[in-house]
Amino acid sequence: MKTALRTTLAAALLSASLGLPAWQARAAETPAAPQAQMPAPPAVKAEHGPRTVTLGEQGSLKLPAGYVYLNPADAAAMLTYWGNPGPHDTLGMVVGSGDNDGWAITLEFHKEGYVKDEDAKSWDADELFKSVKEGTEASNEERKKMGGGELHVIDWVQRPAYEAATHRLVWGLRAESIDAGQRSESVNYRTYVLGREGFIEMNLMTEPQQLEATKPRANELLAATSFNDGKRYEDFNAGTDRVAEYGLAALVAGGVAKKLGLFATLGLLLAKFWKVALVGLAVFGGGLMKLFKRKAD
Repeated sequence: MKTALRTTLAAALLSASLGLPAWQARAAETPAAPQAQMPAPPAVKAEHGPRTVTLGEQGSLKLPAGYVYLNPADAAAMLTYWGNPGPHDTLGMVVGSGDNDGWAITLEFHKEGYVKDEDAKSWDADELFKSVKEGTEASNEERKKMGGGELHVIDWVQRPAYEAATHRLVWGLRAESIDAGQRSESVNYRTYVLGREGFIEMNLMTEPQQLEATKPRANELLAATSFNDGKRYEDFNAGTDRVAEYGLAALVAGGVAKKLGLFATLGLLLAKFWKVALVGLAVFGGGLMKLFKRKAD
């Protein structure tokens, strides 16, 4: 199944580069499946760096050479094809163009208001992890009712790190999913840039064994992402602007945890990511990103 999925995906992305209809490339590249034909993957337009990518009305990304950007519509199509039905409200997706780049990063803007960062000066990463772990364990029964398996948080893969001067945040967790007797390990590595009206979140999807090699890519893209003048964190106006109902610690612990009402239930917030990680990553590896090479290659 993995081979068929990779081959089908390759046909769609290759057709986007060469200007061929997706079905034609798929027919030429994909052998007939023994039981059922794989659905045709979406054809996408790959935009190669170096270039500046506009991120809605909020900011921009200075996409370096060696990276590929997919617009929001194409990113949503790929996420859906990888097994997450959405809806997907993203600013787009970035992947590497190297032969062995088996990763993807989604970008999203969350208009949650100005997130105060004072608690980053005194937070305890061990206490944060304890809250995440306890909340995740408590949510397993609810996850089962929704048709999912168990999720167990293992450890930080990146202890929360906040750079006050640039208003950039990084954190990452490793977890194990148990579903129908099958165990799968996944990583959740996220980077953020805080702004006046909310924050841009970048979610790295990769296989656990590739995380250490991929971290520099995520951090490079984080440094290349910024808000426009008037939208920056420093542009906050206490007299007119909305302040988020949670601080930076809650953002580390699960994003917009206040939407669930209780900080301790933040484990449910991870369900969407883990589905992408566990189902979608079947198409990663094996030189996936060679599919994004230019026509000249």
